[in-house]
Amino acid sequence: MLVQLGVGRMIFFGKSDNEVLKIHSHDGSTVSVIQDHTTGRDYLCISRDDCDVIVHEFPRLLDAELENAIKYRLRGSYPGDGADIVFSWRVICQKNKTYRVMITVLRKRVYALYDDGLPAVVKKILPYDVLRNSKIWPEVAGKDVVVLIGLGWVEELHLDSCGVLNSRLVFHGEKENLSNFLHSFYGKEIEAKSKIAFVFFEGVTVSGLGNCELYHISGDDIFEKRMQKAGWFSQKKKSLLSNGWNRAILYAWVG
Repeated sequence: MLVQLGVGRMIFFGKSDNEVLKIHSHDGSTVSVIQDHTTGRDYLCISRDDCDVIVHEFPRLLDAELENAIKYRLRGSYPGDGADIVFSWRVICQKNKTYRVMITVLRKRVYALYDDGLPAVVKKILPYDVLRNSKIWPEVAGKDVVVLIGLGWVEELHLDSCGVLNSRLVFHGEKENLSNFLHSFYGKEIEAKSKIAFVFFEGVTVSGLGNCELYHISGDDIFEKRMQKAGWFSQKKKSLLSNGWNRAILYAWVG
């Protein structure tokens, strides 16, 4: 089951307490928790409005060189000594001469809310991971744009034959305003029935989108074996550069 909960200090209760992950709301933000009771594996989905997602192409390099290239790329977006952020990266597409890399960035104070008290066996994932490892993905993978809609946020994924080209957060606010936003922001695309798909996470509904391609996704749609390869901020930790960035942490995973 996919459950929308409020962000806050996370306290995990083990199997003896029905594997419940309690999150005490503190600012009205939302996260998603997928609890797979058939396998005992749990996934904490980072709310898209709590993180930055950057998709960038790099030359094909050795791991150490690629890590340095990612750090250099982030310096342009997050100037300073880097003490305020943590990030994780993943190669999502390999071409002849390039890697396409997805980078997830969180402010340290936000990351602490997701990490405090959370056992290592609970994997942190993104809304994209839920979509990519679901039964719905083959149906939407050929679209130009996939719009992921959660409680209080909307993420727009631009796709090509290799996967995600770009991810951007286009809405963050009260869920009551979702309907007005979707109609005003995507009105022309809705009328034209262009190559765009709307994917709603469980618990989110918006009416009046006409004959657009609409999908609803829940934990029952997830391929568990595929999801096992997902996960952010959970692998080997590496220090960043020693010129001040060493206080931030790089969590690296390639798959």
